[in-house]
Amino acid sequence: MAIEITNPLSVLTKKGRSVPPRSNIHIVKVDTDDPEKDSVTLPWIPKSLDFDPMSKLVAMPSIGRNLPFYHYTGAEDSLEFIIDWFFTDDKSRTKALHSATKMESFSKSNGYDEVLPRLKIIWGGSNIFKNSIWLLEHAPYRLSNWVDHVWDFHKDEYVSFELLPQQIIQEVKFKKISSHNLTYQDIIFER
Repeated sequence: MAIEITNPLSVLTKKGRSVPPRSNIHIVKVDTDDPEKDSVTLPWIPKSLDFDPMSKLVAMPSIGRNLPFYHYTGAEDSLEFIIDWFFTDDKSRTKALHSATKMESFSKSNGYDEVLPRLKIIWGGSNIFKNSIWLLEHAPYRLSNWVDHVWDFHKDEYVSFELLPQQIIQEVKFKKISSHNLTYQDIIFER
């Protein structure tokens, strides 16, 4: 069952007044019955996005020409960014490792049960990726800053972190997909 998520964050104050939602970034499976379970919320806004709209041209040489003719054979859109899962407390470290491995799972099929999931990127309240569906091609991560025990001055005792990393750096690369051949109107951003 396909779902549409416009903005998963709706916050009300105690007095019933709505406040602007925090501009979180969500990666959500498109074909899901449970968007809470089948999504990842990034803890920080990535420093930059690398969008690569690569057109494929094939050179067709012609006798006597100094430059060949070119034939357009298609295009491919890629989106890359780095996720910094940096946390200092035990609960968040476990959640960060869970989120990084969930992103990794989005780049694979679910055994023989499900194909590679189609994903929606919800970029805060903006519509920057509103009409885009993605596949996650690449999601490697580097775990660092290992901590075994630290002294908690408030409790006056050692606290175990069970060698969980304090930081996970994950590089993700998405490929844009579509059920139809995109037109200029589909490509050009309109607010």
